[in-house]
Amino acid sequence: MKNPEKEPAFEKQEKRPFDILGKVTIFRHGETKYTEQYPDLTEIGKQQLEEGGEELKEEIDRSKEEIWISSSPAARAQGSADILAKELGIKDKRIAKALRGVEIRDREEALKMINDIIGPEQDIAKMDKAYADDPQFEERVDVWEPRSEVEKRTLKGIEIITRLFTRYGKQEKNKIPHLVSVSHYEFFNHLIRKVFNVNPDEERGIQFGEKLELTLLKKNNEEDKERVPILVTFRGQTKEIVFDRKTRSIDIAKEE
Repeated sequence: MKNPEKEPAFEKQEKRPFDILGKVTIFRHGETKYTEQYPDLTEIGKQQLEEGGEELKEEIDRSKEEIWISSSPAARAQGSADILAKELGIKDKRIAKALRGVEIRDREEALKMINDIIGPEQDIAKMDKAYADDPQFEERVDVWEPRSEVEKRTLKGIEIITRLFTRYGKQEKNKIPHLVSVSHYEFFNHLIRKVFNVNPDEERGIQFGEKLELTLLKKNNEEDKERVPILVTFRGQTKEIVFDRKTRSIDIAKEE
């Protein structure tokens, strides 16, 4: 049953000139030991996605939404997506390279850097923080895909989704497309930090099994099709951003 308290504010404001273009729910994969062997999830990781899938199932109105499942090619992401698909009763999933984590260009050197960062206690939170702030993840292009390139890929992904939802809307199926995806910390980093001002020194970014929700809107009374309003929800807080399709950039909407 849908929880009315979780209904986006714009759905309650009938006079607001927006329709829903589509919805995206992106999960970070569940807890993992990074074995690269499917499903590459710990028992806790499996439980995280089972609970996330159960919660999402309660929020979705299947009579009004068409659900698609996609994931990064990584085993831990595919394992997570398969759990979500089972919970939601969806048979098929798509692999999307755009959802992949940071590309490793020198595996031996990357592993050395990772082990130096997480230490003998294998603290992945230290790796998350380092990725967000350490200049090596921008400068060591011989080892990693630069952080700025991953950010561009995230924004390119929003453009691809906008096009996909727009094409779907022209088919007049009378349903809202809802893409449920699984990706990695690196994919979320830029968006969460910019929109919600998450400071890795004070608060951990998106954790294993946690989700980020985007509701893409379409304006009914304006000719400007290049700027897409999006409601972004994270940890119960919702903010409105505007995605510029031409420049592939985002601006935070001013709060009224």
